Amino acid sequence: MQLPTILSSLLGLSKAWRVTDIAFSDNYRRLEVTIDFFQDDYPACRNCNMRNLCTEKESGTWFNQDFLSYETYLHSRTPCCRTENKIIPPWVQTGSKFIKV
Repeated sequence: MQLPTILSSLLGLSKAWRVTDIAFSDNYRRLEVTIDFFQDDYPACRNCNMRNLCTEKESGTWFNQDFLSYETYLHSRTPCCRTENKIIPPWVQTGSKFIKV
């Protein structure tokens, strides 16, 4: 199994989310993961149930001090709808130790 697949599973990513880059520094005990959400897989808006309203992406970074024993930064562009709803990434669900920085 390849590292992007393993990280996707550990982070609870659905097929709409994809790990696009991984940078690893054993000297600094740091892991940087870039994740993207692909337009073909945009979910329906929670307010109006229309798929074509989710067209913008907002960049963000999340940090976890001890993910797999490494300081980990997740960089992602998450979709948001024109009706101001933001899609909640799977790695910030209840119980997650990732915080937005």
